[in-house]
Amino acid sequence: MNFSEIKSKMQSNFKQMTQDGSHLFKTTLDKDALWDLYLDSFPEGTNEIYRVRREHDCSCCRQFIKAVGNVVSIKDNIVTTIWGFNVEDKDFQVVANILDSFVKHHAVSDKFIGTDKNREQLENSQVKTWEHFYIELDDRFVDKTDRTIGDLLGAYRDLRNVFKRGLDEITQESIEIVLELIAQNSLYKGQEWDSQLKEFLKHKKAYSKLPANEAENYAWEQSSKINPVIGKLRNTSIGTLLTDLSEGADLEKAVKSFEIIVAPTNYKRPKAIFTKKMLEDAEKAITELGFMTALGRRHATINDITINNILFSNRDSAKSLGNVFAEMSKDIALNPKQFGRIEEITIESFIKNILPLSTELEVLVENRHSKNMVSLIAPKEKDSNVMFKWDNPFSWSYSGDITDSNIKENVKSAGGKVDGALRFSIQWNDGEHNASDYDAHCIEPGGNHINFGSKQNTRTTGNLDIDIMSPKLNVAAVVLMQR
Repeated sequence: MNFSEIKSKMQSNFKQMTQDGSHLFKTTLDKDALWDLYLDSFPEGTNEIYRVRREHDCSCCRQFIKAVGNVVSIKDNIVTTIWGFNVEDKDFQVVANILDSFVKHHAVSDKFIGTDKNREQLENSQVKTWEHFYIELDDRFVDKTDRTIGDLLGAYRDLRNVFKRGLDEITQESIEIVLELIAQNSLYKGQEWDSQLKEFLKHKKAYSKLPANEAENYAWEQSSKINPVIGKLRNTSIGTLLTDLSEGADLEKAVKSFEIIVAPTNYKRPKAIFTKKMLEDAEKAITELGFMTALGRRHATINDITINNILFSNRDSAKSLGNVFAEMSKDIALNPKQFGRIEEITIESFIKNILPLSTELEVLVENRHSKNMVSLIAPKEKDSNVMFKWDNPFSWSYSGDITDSNIKENVKSAGGKVDGALRFSIQWNDGEHNASDYDAHCIEPGGNHINFGSKQNTRTTGNLDIDIMSPKLNVAAVVLMQR
């Protein structure tokens, strides 16, 4: 066996492996098992005992094989090992083939020489030259900084892991949605990410077509070549948006969360955000459901209303619905103070117990009720399909298109938060001043009681956010569940 030829072939193979690449990798395997396999793979009679050990049982070669025997290169997702070469020596070719197959059957686990030769003086004054495996590493594979191997490998491993996690978790659809928003200039500072997203999309498409074992190698190979910004895209602000969309978050909310990260505090989006594809999908769904003709809306008139749409009507009005609005014009202003001692009941009780027995109904409306006024809205085409949960085509619009009360604004002005997953507020002093101190209480599942004496539960993050002890006009107390 000409070991010099074998060593030369291995070195040539290694140069070929690294010719076009800048990174080498290691597969995860038992290095002792690799060394034992090397010794045991020699055909019978070709690795006999020399003195006390087999001829190829060499400490230098053992160190070499344990150090770089599992090193591979990846080009175009094809793995090549240092054992992937051919020699004229049929006996060693068996060994090389076995080791090549063994290394390839283990997954790449990390990013990635020996002594050339030594001589031994024998007792008969002759000198025996021992040949050993060794390779010379190009400067591309040598780090000359003061960083430790652990730091270097850790940084590269983190980049690969984040890159692969992004490829696994971020959907192609979410990337295309964000690119469309950028193209139509609907995403604040989105243009800064246009080229990176397009590059990441190419990797996502290629990665999605690969089986699991090849996908692993793809992540290792490509993460060694790409711009680190693309590799760590998932952990960036745009990555947060992509992850939210991939997890099914509402587009408006996902974009708002993104813009909170990147936009100035006074940035306000002037209109709802949507993409062309979303618009096309919505139009298709509306058409299939038969609601297209119901989208056109107008203010309802008395002719739209039938007796089936009315819970109660004064007897004189019931004779002719056409006179309802005329009758309303005859209202006489009343002093609301004369109703100060009237009993208050819930709307459910009023509809169930009072309305069926009434012969006439009058409504007192004060100025403070103006924000609760609504306009009745009907479809332009009267015979269009009903697209609501109730059995009539009417919807309504609040004054100024705002349905929220002023409690939320009062909570915010008092320093409280209004964006919790679950919250409730109480408010008093809407009318006459009331010096009472009302308290908000919450008993959580498990029995924990949140109140003025115990305002926060660190485990659930529920807390009494605002507690006004000296109430003035329009003050509020809030309990927030911020999960």
